[in-house]
Amino acid sequence: MEEKGFSMMILMLTDVLKEGTSCHYVQKFAKAEIELMAKGHDVINPCDIGGLYGNMLAYEHLLHIDYALIDCVDAIYMLKDWKDSKGAKLELNYAKCKGKEVLYEKK
Repeated sequence: MEEKGFSMMILMLTDVLKEGTSCHYVQKFAKAEIELMAKGHDVINPCDIGGLYGNMLAYEHLLHIDYALIDCVDAIYMLKDWKDSKGAKLELNYAKCKGKEVLYEKK
């Protein structure tokens, strides 16, 4: 799907975190954020939210925050390994139910 120049997108989190991979996870989202901003998009990066509240809130609570963010944006941007993520699948389903545009990172 082609990007349509939305003013704001949310990058979807992946659940594929295993011990020792969190640095890679944050770097992957930061790279995607920079690339999308360079194309003129405003980007909400859920890593920023998880970094602030991840130690205080349960996974289910963080999903509620993600849902609220999806309500506020024009589109969501699915990173290429989203199919490996339970959370990304839930967020995708929520976004589709809300009629949000869904964009996919090219492989």
